[in-house]
Amino acid sequence: MKIYYNDDVVTAGLKRVRFIYEHFGRKTFVLFSGGKDSTVCLELAHMVAREMDLLPVNVMWLDQEAEWDSTVEYCREVFHRDWVKPYWIQAPFILDNSLNASDGGLHCWYGVNDMRKREPDSIHEIPGSEKLYFGEMLDKSGKTFFPDGCGIYGVRCDESPTRRKALLNIKQFVGPEVWGASAKGNRRAGVIYDWTTEDVWGFICKYKAKYNTLYDTQFQHGAGKNNMRVSSLVHETALHALDYAQEFEHGMWEKLVGRIDGINTYNQCREAYQCPATLPSAFKNWPEYRNYLLDALVKDPEHKKIMEKAFAANDKQLAFLDKDMAKKVYRTHINVVLKDDYCLTQLKNKRATMQGYYSAINRLTGGLS
Repeated sequence: MKIYYNDDVVTAGLKRVRFIYEHFGRKTFVLFSGGKDSTVCLELAHMVAREMDLLPVNVMWLDQEAEWDSTVEYCREVFHRDWVKPYWIQAPFILDNSLNASDGGLHCWYGVNDMRKREPDSIHEIPGSEKLYFGEMLDKSGKTFFPDGCGIYGVRCDESPTRRKALLNIKQFVGPEVWGASAKGNRRAGVIYDWTTEDVWGFICKYKAKYNTLYDTQFQHGAGKNNMRVSSLVHETALHALDYAQEFEHGMWEKLVGRIDGINTYNQCREAYQCPATLPSAFKNWPEYRNYLLDALVKDPEHKKIMEKAFAANDKQLAFLDKDMAKKVYRTHINVVLKDDYCLTQLKNKRATMQGYYSAINRLTGGLS
């Protein structure tokens, strides 16, 4: 259930940012990605920091190497603004590669076949970072440069059911509203958690904020407003962007193909990365097909264990759903396997859209779901 306030979203956002600066002062920083949401967070932080005489604004970007050239250029422009104190992180870490389940992930910034040269003024080393995955690296970076600080980030309930559920389930808050959480020695605050996509673009237009022009290119191509991603090209929810990456940025595409296994394979046979609409005739049901793919494709034992556990729990629940609803979940299982989505992002999104069904199962079984 949504509860509406008297404040408009900009007024509410500014109040939240003021609260953070009042409590964390110069340990406040913006978690930047080059996207529209972090652009709004940056502008809100600039307004408040200027008002409170706390400039410059600390801005941190964890560069995932497999980035659009447009995003890199936009972030470079942001980090050279005179009111920004940049923390451009290009230290080694591991990024999941949804295009290849057997390569152990993309080892970003290891100095071997990197897609581009590291910036001369970026951060090249963080102790122990080379063994960390993206989420761990983000936590490590925040704690390293802003211990006991607070990062402002652009997560929004409107983006996906999973993000909405995550925000509503937060147990430890930064402030009096459900918009922030503790992150083990560091805090994050989603100050625009209740903004819609229209609110975001309305703010950018009204305040004439500079933004990543890759959005214009994607819009001209016909990409839907919720399918425009300007960050990592190998994320499990961003693979559709590879459909037009070669057309948009041919130079970047050539480097991407040379850097990451599976990119050109996806470009030539992208249908192989999606579950087929109908069950292949060699299999008697969807679970059998899923299990076959799991054994054949997922080579990392930890990834496989995570998926097996999630699928086994789902199988018990799906017995209570009608065949059509169960089929949708099984096909999601298969997409999880095909993209080595061991974080189960796609499955969590699907479950969030079917929460009513799972609540009914919970009532029927006394807690099975």
